Amino acid sequence: MDTFEIGISKIKDIEFLVDESIAVSSPDAISINFEVNLNVNAELKMLDLVLTVKYLYNGEQNFLKIKTSNVFLVPSFDQLGKDDNGDLLLPDGLLVTMLSLSISHTRALLAKNSLGTKFSDYYLPIVNPAELAADLFGIKQQ
Repeated sequence: MDTFEIGISKIKDIEFLVDESIAVSSPDAISINFEVNLNVNAELKMLDLVLTVKYLYNGEQNFLKIKTSNVFLVPSFDQLGKDDNGDLLLPDGLLVTMLSLSISHTRALLAKNSLGTKFSDYYLPIVNPAELAADLFGIKQQ
């Protein structure tokens, strides 16, 4: 399937953590880690992309974390293929699009949730969703 149509069904803030006891003295020592989990509901033709973003100081101290659920409706769900194990095959473009939207939603929720904390200026940077999808989903970049 070359083209697909999706709709946003729900955006949910699942988890937020801020640890203001951690003193971040060097912005260069901050790393941002992304984790993704994809839940499928074939009956409702929905895909739930759960995105977790962790801000780490010195590679280990988690001082900021957000987890969001981004539920997408895929009207042509029945046209998606399956692999030899019966697992759903999602087009790369669909994964990249869902990840891109999820990042945007997560960025907004992180900004809202961190207001009033000492980390309120730590916005989620602009990232290339195709590159991130390649890392998270094993998609080959073109």
